[in-house]
Amino acid sequence: MLGFPLDTKHESKCIVTHGTMGHIDPKQPPTKRKPFASLLNQHFIQKVEVILPEWLYEIVKDGFFTDRAKPTYSRVILPLGALLEGEFFNEYIKRGNILMLSEWRTGVDKVYSLREGILTLYLDKASYERAGIVGKPDGVKGKRGTKPRWIVEINLRLPSMLHGKRGFDRIVYAFKNVLNIPVTWLFCDLGVPGRLNR
Repeated sequence: MLGFPLDTKHESKCIVTHGTMGHIDPKQPPTKRKPFASLLNQHFIQKVEVILPEWLYEIVKDGFFTDRAKPTYSRVILPLGALLEGEFFNEYIKRGNILMLSEWRTGVDKVYSLREGILTLYLDKASYERAGIVGKPDGVKGKRGTKPRWIVEINLRLPSMLHGKRGFDRIVYAFKNVLNIPVTWLFCDLGVPGRLNR
């Protein structure tokens, strides 16, 4: 009747929030009020648009709109096990500051992300049980029409995350034998630009 597409369930969403802001302490920015809570819940944000009065824009433009180096994104095809090997693990994950996001759709497919040394795996029930690593259920349990999903978060910067440690070897085993399909990643090095070429 109105010409709306029938299946828009899995399309990208634009999240809009609004609110009034009072005084903001730069040393302790708010985390539970709008719009800060909405922004902090999203781990990968490419763009934020803020509408300000002209007088306020004049005050904040020097602090926000300075010339910063734009991040460089690369497309990398790696299995999960390659993240835990050799120089890449020590240089980028343990010491570096990188962002990685795998392709596919969150909530539908297996999606992996790496942010601040924390590897997050969004898995279906079968993959989660076969991998044998500890996680927590994702979403509402028993919701009709959805398959159960699991979230596994692994902090790879912990001192116990070294080859030869039992917990780490369990993760390596799961990545080599269960979650071993190469994945296309969006890679962004926030530390030293151009370091990926080595």
